[in-house]
Amino acid sequence: ELATIGHNGAPDPIDLAVEPFQDYIDEATNWMDGEAIDLSDMDKAAQQVEAVEVLIKEIVAAKKHVEACRKEITDPLNKAFKDEVARWKPTQADIERMQKGLQNLIAPVKAEQHRIAQEAKRIAYLEAQRAEEEARAAEAAAMAEGSDIDAMREADDLKSAALDKAKEAQQASRDGRVTGMKTVHEFEILSGQELINWIIENDRAAINRFLKGYVEATPHQNRSQIGGVRAWSKKVPK
Repeated sequence: ELATIGHNGAPDPIDLAVEPFQDYIDEATNWMDGEAIDLSDMDKAAQQVEAVEVLIKEIVAAKKHVEACRKEITDPLNKAFKDEVARWKPTQADIERMQKGLQNLIAPVKAEQHRIAQEAKRIAYLEAQRAEEEARAAEAAAMAEGSDIDAMREADDLKSAALDKAKEAQQASRDGRVTGMKTVHEFEILSGQELINWIIENDRAAINRFLKGYVEATPHQNRSQIGGVRAWSKKVPK
């Protein structure tokens, strides 16, 4: 019978990492029962703060110890994962180069096919438009005459021909699709100031996000030098 992982009853590494600090963790859990420190007796409150600060140091030590234990387990796994990824990369990169090279090889042909198809589509739509205009003119003339059966027949024939031309144009549009092509959306900023003015008027939230990110990325000692910014420091619990 094959042995399974944990068959020898080995303890969980997480339990081993937590074990030296279990008493402090239990004490922290007791303190964090949702009840705030009573401020009516500040002497007692100060004693409680001292006790909690001692506990915080132990919890910080627990945090560091658990992190070290976790790294001891996961670092070899991460290294094995990274090594395996690196082993695959040359093959993947070579296949990627092949794909790009083959695409580059046929790109000029695809572009010319697309150009020819677009020209055929343009001509087909022009012919359809011309046929429709002729049909409308013939129909208008027949209606003006009112009693010329030949003119009415000719108008109907032209309308039918115009419909055929429209169908041909639609078919040309469908046939003109070249496989392996994609639409790329590009842009060019013509005026940075005009763009900024537009964003201010239409998307002020984006401006606010940029401003906040800019100030946050600035070292705190330099923030007061930025126009329109007030910077200060304050003490908070560790």
